[in-house]
Amino acid sequence: MNFFSSDLVQKEIEEIKELQDLTFSQFCDFENLSYEERQKYVNLIETLLNKQKIFYTRLSLSSDVDAINMKTRIQELFNDVNIFNIFENLESLLSEMKTLM
Repeated sequence: MNFFSSDLVQKEIEEIKELQDLTFSQFCDFENLSYEERQKYVNLIETLLNKQKIFYTRLSLSSDVDAINMKTRIQELFNDVNIFNIFENLESLLSEMKTLM
């Protein structure tokens, strides 16, 4: 079965897309958000980041040609920097944001 044909993968992609749309739509208003709204926003980003990390892990473990090609494109996009390092840096940034709020 093709990696992207899996119902689970399709569901994950849809959830990631919805979370991305939501976080991007609220990004410009961050400084105008109340403390509680900022907390919700940071939690939303954490949820998105976790889903992306899980998806990338599944992508990395797949032997499907389309999955391998997508992983290669992602690596090229990030200039072959280890994507898990990027995830760790973003998690640290979110943690720091929480302490500063």
